[in-house]
Amino acid sequence: MNDYEDLLRGVLEDPADDLVRLVFADCIEEGGDGERAEFIRASIENDRNPERNDTLTIQLHLQSILDRRAIEWMPQSWWMGSDSIRGFASSIRLPLADFLTHAKELFGTHPIERVEEFKTATEGARGFHSASAADTALSAACVAYGRSLAGLPPMPVAVPASVGGR
Repeated sequence: MNDYEDLLRGVLEDPADDLVRLVFADCIEEGGDGERAEFIRASIENDRNPERNDTLTIQLHLQSILDRRAIEWMPQSWWMGSDSIRGFASSIRLPLADFLTHAKELFGTHPIERVEEFKTATEGARGFHSASAADTALSAACVAYGRSLAGLPPMPVAVPASVGGR
């Protein structure tokens, strides 16, 4: 592996670690992709400081970059959309058949934490108190499956501060 692959793997393995994302941004900037590096850094800054006076300006700038570059970062025609958190896709929307076909590729390039758009699979799902609960369970199963295909460990579990004794 090279630095790029090692750092990307670090982002994928621990999506909550912004330090790895920032070092990855440095790496890709050195490799010539300053705009993606800028997108990652600005996304992290915007996420860390949502009360800043220039939040709307930053969000508009991020959207401008995404409008120009999203096709390079997620060029597949089957992809229906995503939510970006701190410079990477974290939630994806696509039909179940496409998910099953492309899960390894998706989870090998983005720290995905949620998979959506399975309405036909969860409508009227038995054993769940609501369609939302069924969607959440299916999303969690898809994330676990996709991470395993990409050779990633299970998602780290965040421990609430109240549990940790704080």
